[in-house]
Amino acid sequence: MARSSQRRLTHNIGVLYGLQAVRYVTPLVLVPYLASTLGVATWGVLSLAQGLALYLGTLVEYSFPAMGTRTVAALREDRARLQQVLADVTAAKGLLGTVSLGLALALALGVPEVRAAAGLFGGCAAVAVLQAAAPYWFLNGLERMRLVAGITTAERALGLGLILVLVREPADVWKVPAVQAVLAAGALAAGYGIVGRAYPIRGMSWRRAAGVLRQGWPLFTSVLAVRGMRPRAWCCSGCSPRRRRPGCMRRRRKSCVPVRACCSPSRRPSIRVWPTSCGRDWRRDGR
Repeated sequence: MARSSQRRLTHNIGVLYGLQAVRYVTPLVLVPYLASTLGVATWGVLSLAQGLALYLGTLVEYSFPAMGTRTVAALREDRARLQQVLADVTAAKGLLGTVSLGLALALALGVPEVRAAAGLFGGCAAVAVLQAAAPYWFLNGLERMRLVAGITTAERALGLGLILVLVREPADVWKVPAVQAVLAAGALAAGYGIVGRAYPIRGMSWRRAAGVLRQGWPLFTSVLAVRGMRPRAWCCSGCSPRRRRPGCMRRRRKSCVPVRACCSPSRRPSIRVWPTSCGRDWRRDGR
């Protein structure tokens, strides 16, 4: 029994490491290709849209990758409870998906830069929401990591191949989120199809879904704290009284001014904005 458990644990760890390798290797091929094919301006707009959409995906994921997986692992032998957990989390993800789409619409209507690329941003938002809605948390709790890795690898590999074939010029930028959205929808359907055959979703309750959201709120706030960005991590390069190098240095903290302060009427904003890490001049350190 102990040897079997150890073998299963080793297998699961290997599968998860392989899945992480796929997730990290795919962008190493895709990002340089898109940057060279689309050009700086178009690639920048696409990157901005994808970055904003990732926050919407984080909202839909909530704390279920940790909390939901742990609950499923604890109730693995109780089929009725597992069905209830699946129904409650699915309903909660539906609520969060509706909120995310509402936030995306508000951004598209209220932010001119996003409104100028509303179609591209909408496609990226759809990709993020569809990927976050997949029931991988449930399959991981059941130790079906190989199935999760297979679906994710197929989605990433097909997406990479189709984008390399279809995207040939800057005008093809819309094909990137289109391909990813179609594949994400297919992966979502495959995941729920597999899960639904073994654990049919019945008795969804919005009240229980709201209770699940309240229960996972503390963990979700910690996720936001880790993934969020601090406003003071950015400074303008043209605002220091004695300009020597872009960015700010540890020994000259007074010359580091946040972007919001730099763009006030009393200061002339600079076009160049450099990220800083731990107060160091990253250009000087070669990082």
